[in-house]
Amino acid sequence: FGAAFAAAGHTWTTALCNADTDGDGFSNGNELGDPECVWTSGATPERSTDISHPGFSDSYPANTPSFRLVGPTPFTGLLQARIWPHP
Repeated sequence: FGAAFAAAGHTWTTALCNADTDGDGFSNGNELGDPECVWTSGATPERSTDISHPGFSDSYPANTPSFRLVGPTPFTGLLQARIWPHP
């Protein structure tokens, strides 16, 4: 996550928010309480509990379902779901 944040100019962008930098199936925004990617500096995120670290794959929101498209392109493939509790 740190490298991705630095590459984004140390700015919370929609792309960084939607990315899953640790590969655990949860977006960075979901892990940091901004699942809709609307947070701005100085504002309170949508959720301030069940926060996890977007840089560690063994840290994830406990009660949040996760879905991602796994395939050859960003628009085709299989929908993969992870429903709580996380294994």
